Amino acid sequence: MGLPTAAFVGRGPELAVLNALVAGVQAGRGGVAWIEGEPGVGKTALVDLVAEQAAAAGCQVLRGAGDELMEPFPLRLMAECLRVSTHAVEELRVRIARLLQGDADAGIDPVLAASELMLALVDQLCMAGPVALIVEDLHWSDEPSLLIWNRLARSVDQIPLLLMGTCRPGSSRAAVGRLRAMAGSCGGVVLDVTPLVDTEVRQLAERLVGQPGPRLSRELERAGGIPLYVHELLEALVREGLVAINAGVAELTGDSQRLPRSLAESIERQLRFLPDSTLHSLRMAALLGNEFRARDWSAVIGLPVAEVTDVASQAMAGGVLNGDGDRLQFRHELIRQVLEGQTAPALRSDLHAHFASLLAAAGTRADTVARQLLAGPAVLDEWALDWLAAAPQSLLYTALGVSVDLLGRAFAQVSEDNPRWVALGTRLAQVLLWSGRNDEEACEVAARVAARVVDGEVAARMQVIAVRAAGRQGRYEKARTLASVVDDRFPLRFRAQLGAWEAMTLAYLGRADEGRRRVAESVADAERSGDGLTIGHAHHVAARLGDRRSALQHLDAALVALGNDPESLELRLQLYSRRIEELHRLGLSHEVQTTLATTRRLAEGVAGYVADWTTNLAAMIGYERGDWDEMLLTVDDPGLELSATEVRVLIHELAAMVALRREQPDRAQAYLAAVGMGKGPEPSLDNATPDVIMYLSEIRALQAEISGDLRRALECRKAWLDLSEPDRHRNSSRIIDLGISAARAGDSATGWQVVKACLANPYADGDTPMTVAGNCCKALLGDNAEELLRQAEECEQRVGWIVLRAQLLEEAAVRLAVTGDIARARTAFTDAVRIYDRLGATWDLRRADQRLRQYGIRRGPHTLHRRATTGWTALTPAELRVAQLVAGGMSNPGVAKELYLSRSTVQTHVSNILAKLQLRSRVQLAREFDRHESEARAAGRPEPS
Repeated sequence: MGLPTAAFVGRGPELAVLNALVAGVQAGRGGVAWIEGEPGVGKTALVDLVAEQAAAAGCQVLRGAGDELMEPFPLRLMAECLRVSTHAVEELRVRIARLLQGDADAGIDPVLAASELMLALVDQLCMAGPVALIVEDLHWSDEPSLLIWNRLARSVDQIPLLLMGTCRPGSSRAAVGRLRAMAGSCGGVVLDVTPLVDTEVRQLAERLVGQPGPRLSRELERAGGIPLYVHELLEALVREGLVAINAGVAELTGDSQRLPRSLAESIERQLRFLPDSTLHSLRMAALLGNEFRARDWSAVIGLPVAEVTDVASQAMAGGVLNGDGDRLQFRHELIRQVLEGQTAPALRSDLHAHFASLLAAAGTRADTVARQLLAGPAVLDEWALDWLAAAPQSLLYTALGVSVDLLGRAFAQVSEDNPRWVALGTRLAQVLLWSGRNDEEACEVAARVAARVVDGEVAARMQVIAVRAAGRQGRYEKARTLASVVDDRFPLRFRAQLGAWEAMTLAYLGRADEGRRRVAESVADAERSGDGLTIGHAHHVAARLGDRRSALQHLDAALVALGNDPESLELRLQLYSRRIEELHRLGLSHEVQTTLATTRRLAEGVAGYVADWTTNLAAMIGYERGDWDEMLLTVDDPGLELSATEVRVLIHELAAMVALRREQPDRAQAYLAAVGMGKGPEPSLDNATPDVIMYLSEIRALQAEISGDLRRALECRKAWLDLSEPDRHRNSSRIIDLGISAARAGDSATGWQVVKACLANPYADGDTPMTVAGNCCKALLGDNAEELLRQAEECEQRVGWIVLRAQLLEEAAVRLAVTGDIARARTAFTDAVRIYDRLGATWDLRRADQRLRQYGIRRGPHTLHRRATTGWTALTPAELRVAQLVAGGMSNPGVAKELYLSRSTVQTHVSNILAKLQLRSRVQLAREFDRHESEARAAGRPEPS
């Protein structure tokens, strides 16, 4: 059963395109192919041919397929494709398998960590030789597997990887649609495999049985051009003696009413030729999914593995299964569906539950057991309740959606006097908190368990979860009430944690003085407990509630207490992020950069808000420091798709601001449209966060300035004055933009209002950015060129605001020119121009030119150079360093480790390098780098470093 590759016809153009991709991979160039078509149309047959040719060309071929039962389990599809197993020889494969089985350090997101290791594994395999990775039925893939496919598709310009995916048309999943679009946009091949036309159907029939006569041709029209159906119809006709062959012509000789009327019926009729015992075993296998293990099949049908091997051999001979060792797969999903349909739906559900019990008893992987439980009845059997109550929490974390579903069913099913109730409740509360799907339910379940459980430690842990869940909902009064309930049974470390949470909620409720007193008590309790995690948490809250001078002390004390404890990874990230903010406030620019590098590397193993905020913080600092090209890499980072909506919006807004200043309005509009903000010139601020409001206001202001409307620009930037004090502080760099707008528009009243807000607010104490911003605005309003020059240096040296330094130099140049000091005005102008030129800020250059031209000050012929777009001079310093390491034979993960960057950032760097140098592979890059170094030495130029 199934279409033999020898009979594959009508796909000449598709094969030619795919064969070219194979040849390219053999030559060291990667490629992407997206193959789409309805069931039975020949996608798998096409892939089979390509896989055969890839293997013959020396590629390592890795292959897998999704199915309905696999979809809820993160990364299971990619794990199957990459042959991940604890029994594998390669260390990376073993590490990935252990992560997906719940064997991960606390604080590590196992799915995120496994994703990064899978990408590293593909890199490693491609360093050894060309690889063909084929992922079928992507419409049933889990989301993390889709993301990996996405990220690999973006890397094929760097590694010898042929990445192929197949999918059915009309998928309702947006992520699948994006993959198809991305495959085409990155230069890949997108093939829509359509049914065969009549002449191709006749060619196929001729290869199988002979040239079809008129009657047979008419009957084959019922197949609708679907190759699998054509094949099945012909097999049925021949099997039942309804075709006669004379002189090479095959003609229908019997009653066509005896023919199967559908593909499913045709498959069903062919299955009848298998022995009853084999057919029964295959019906049971169909409930295991499209791909399964022989030992799991053995467990559910009650036969020894040796006998199962005999059954599998019969099924393979009959064209039902494919096999490779312990791994078995139905030749086509339609075959599995027919077999599954032969079992009544009501009985099917019970069988899934029964299979789950048999698999659990056999010690099968937990995810395989869970797949069967999910497909079983809503009411779980007693053994399943025991199994869930005993499951380690680290294992539950690997498939949070499944864990929430099954534990929710189980917890609702048992009463409070059931001995399993506490264990199920504690696990459910924890996975609900981890998943973030229902904080209200997490709070309710945790509070119920805390009130009923006898064990003081369990009660305290649940109380903390209840507080955290209520706080995440913004129910601060409820969170404070829960945090204030401290039982004498609670261990000291939990009492300290609850005290810290209470202090935090008091601050949110506007009772900051009470919060500071409470957190001081919490810090003392934490220190007495000796628990590093608790000490770190208490000092973290103290840093948030204390004054500027003590914040760094508390943060450093917290980091020392935590050390490298894996359970504290998320808290350490929070502390580092907070430390970056404090260092920035103190004007310690160099320390900001080093701490940011550490934080970004740590964030690779963690998902959620903290990692998102780190990404956002890095982008904001990159914009202000003028690292625009580096900052724009974040927009192209595939991992950004997993970030919170606010973070995606903020980063796209920053990118839009860069595009406007580079006079790329279409690109700016595209950045905004990507996050749903590209409709019309006035994006809505309804329900926007303060940071989103500020960046959108800046975008509006830039658009107004570019059109020459200075009053409108000022009105847009006045949004800063409507922010709360903490939000004003976080957007302190926007203050100078507001001050400049006020000065240019001649609105001194607004300008002095800004100065007062900067220098008289409670956050200004020990806060360098606020102080610098206030002094800059004062100098602008007073037309004090000397002070503007001094503050320009302060912006760069103390805060790292390179972009604002250029703007202040421009303002100083104008004021010096007005007073007739042309020489110094020209110097300030030239310094500003050099910064604008480095940034590629052509609109800023044009504006500065226009303002100074009336005083006879123009850019000299050697003041700046046009930014190169191709060749070695087009590479940024970071790209040059990456190119040097790649040319030296280092993989992307190796470069990431060497330069303290994320793997995805390195991947984007390499793509940009290849595009700018107009190269097609890393091999070409290595040769070109050696040639460039030789030329540099011969010409006496500095070599790349």
